[in-house]
Amino acid sequence: MKKGSLFQFISRLFQLSLFLSWQLALSQTPHIDSLVNLLNAMNEDTFKINTLNALCNEYIIELNNLEKATNCADQQLKLSQKIKYKKGIAEGLLNYGTIYLNRGDFGMALSYQKKALDIMKELQSKKGESDCYLNLGWSYSVQGDYDEALEYLFLAVQLKKTINDKKGIADAYNYIGNSNKNMGNYAKGLNYNFQALKIREEINDVRGISKSYSNIGLILKRQGKYDEALYNYDKALKLKEKINDRKGKASVYNNIGDIYFARNRYDESVNFYMKSLELSKEVDDKLGIIISYNSLGDVYLKQKQTDKALYYELKSFSLSKAMGLKKQFVNACNSIGKAYEEKEDYLRALSYYNEMLHVALEMGYKSGVCDAYANYASVYRKLNQFEEALRYTKLYHDYKDTLLNKENFRQMTELNTQYETDKKEKEILLLTKEQQLNSKIIKQQKLVRWGLIGGLGLLFISVVSIYRRYRFKHDANLTLEKQKQEIREKNMLITDSIDYAKTIQEVVLPNDRIMKALLPESFVLYQPKEIVSGDFYWIKKIENKILCAVADCNGKGVPGAFMSLLGYNMLENTVKEGNDVPADVLNKLDAELISRWSRDGRKVVRYTLKMALIRIDTATNQLHYAGANNSIYIVRENKVIEFNPDKVDIGSVDKHSNHRFRPQLIQLQTGDMIYLATKGYEGILNAIHPTQDTTPAFHELLVSIHKLNATEQRKKLEEAYLSCLNETQEQPDDILIIGISC
Repeated sequence: MKKGSLFQFISRLFQLSLFLSWQLALSQTPHIDSLVNLLNAMNEDTFKINTLNALCNEYIIELNNLEKATNCADQQLKLSQKIKYKKGIAEGLLNYGTIYLNRGDFGMALSYQKKALDIMKELQSKKGESDCYLNLGWSYSVQGDYDEALEYLFLAVQLKKTINDKKGIADAYNYIGNSNKNMGNYAKGLNYNFQALKIREEINDVRGISKSYSNIGLILKRQGKYDEALYNYDKALKLKEKINDRKGKASVYNNIGDIYFARNRYDESVNFYMKSLELSKEVDDKLGIIISYNSLGDVYLKQKQTDKALYYELKSFSLSKAMGLKKQFVNACNSIGKAYEEKEDYLRALSYYNEMLHVALEMGYKSGVCDAYANYASVYRKLNQFEEALRYTKLYHDYKDTLLNKENFRQMTELNTQYETDKKEKEILLLTKEQQLNSKIIKQQKLVRWGLIGGLGLLFISVVSIYRRYRFKHDANLTLEKQKQEIREKNMLITDSIDYAKTIQEVVLPNDRIMKALLPESFVLYQPKEIVSGDFYWIKKIENKILCAVADCNGKGVPGAFMSLLGYNMLENTVKEGNDVPADVLNKLDAELISRWSRDGRKVVRYTLKMALIRIDTATNQLHYAGANNSIYIVRENKVIEFNPDKVDIGSVDKHSNHRFRPQLIQLQTGDMIYLATKGYEGILNAIHPTQDTTPAFHELLVSIHKLNATEQRKKLEEAYLSCLNETQEQPDDILIIGISC
């Protein structure tokens, strides 16, 4: 070997040893200064690229210094492209993706991450491919697209298991847990975070362990378990102090402040937010500083100290705008707008809501867009510009529907299937085990009987048989106990799923704000028998006409809730097609439901709908009504007028014709009180309080309350219902009543 070649070989070997030494040190405590020194000492291009990659990650993770991180990524990519080093190009693209994600530019982040994935697949690098899946999963999760996020994250888990990358598996479980938390699946969120914690404890990843405790605390806080959340935050804080993770400590301080904020202990929350702010400033963590400013602004706004709130929110606004952090910018605009709205400076509030909506639409920040529409509606209501308020309320509702409608039906279908499958599996399993147990017990009894017949000479055999019987029962009891535990766990999962279904159903139904905007003097009393309901209500305005409906599906629990979502969607689509005459709408629903439930000319599903649908014409003060086994009531001059429906359900096949629901026209008078109700409330009231004459108890109650305002009427109806519930001890049916004052 030539002297020059030998020297070059030794030089490269020395550089390699330096790099490997740094990698070992990095697994314990990262030192950015050491990386910079190592970068300056290197001559070999590939070593420089790898060091730039590591340095870029440290600037993002440790300091959130996106300017320096971008500079490193630029150098890394240019040098990699110069020497055609594909692995370096892919890692550089992945770093760009992370930088854009931190800035809130989701479109650019996904674009770079997908380009990196294509190169890693070409290189057949399982480690690189799994890292890309991990980054894509987190990007989709941050922008609220949790289905896409979970798909990529589970791909990351599969690949990382094949290469035994335990740290990567734990990171993926961490992201899966956080995605489930944001979807409201708290049980799953905790489960995956605990799995991540277990792996991190196995590999002694102290930084990762502290993150797991912090994430577990966040989920417990969402569930309202504040003491348990603080316990986990305390564990995270101790570990971060141990490794001197000041940026992490600042984040935990902010989380603790959120707990005290939720408990309305504002002075203590301000104390922890200030601690977080001071630490973030010490380590120059710009993102942490912005979050602390925003938190302080929110707590002062809650205390009606709007000037202090604006001071901190404007700081958050300026810093996030300067750094190009779009998500934080949207949050700052939201808080500043609310502060000006509180000060009744509506024009300024609208200007910040304008910026908020523009950036949220640009970056695809879905919840930000929804919040902006809700804010517009709030301001225009206060300005008495009700047409604009209604327009933005509709935009908010339609946008929410667009995001949730398709997902609602998919999740409800999965929920119903899972419920029925789990139920059948448990029944079959218990029946099989019971048969096996009975069979073995009979066999043992025969052995005992023959042993006794054998007399004293066979006493030893009898003793052995009895002992075996005892052992069998003992083992059988252990097996049954294990099965009971499995059943309890499955029941918990089913309950969590049904709780999530309840959230979906509540989002779909019109909220109080929409009801009050369309019918100011109205109320809704809605009380499902179980977690989810087979009853639903619906409202819509078309020009000077307001349509309102209540419906009862002939199913309870999960099947009833599934039917209610289907009925709601069919009703919405039918009216959107231009049908607004109640009788025509019911006939159209009837034909469509029979068609959906039929196979080869015969009905295969028995589910039907009872419904009362009205249309109030505000110009003529006329009410159009059609009913499918569901009456409506008008209280006029202290008398209840009941308008009877057609005695047939929507979707039933008996006596079917295309026009079996008849229209009824009613001329309303000043002072009329209209009630739409399903049978649940009237049934329980009449059963508990039967009257001496022919007047039902429900009618008497309506007469007694109809002159009160809407809020008082709802309160009286609820009190009467609770009184009945105390006597029956169990709610027999779903409760739904809507009251409308003319």
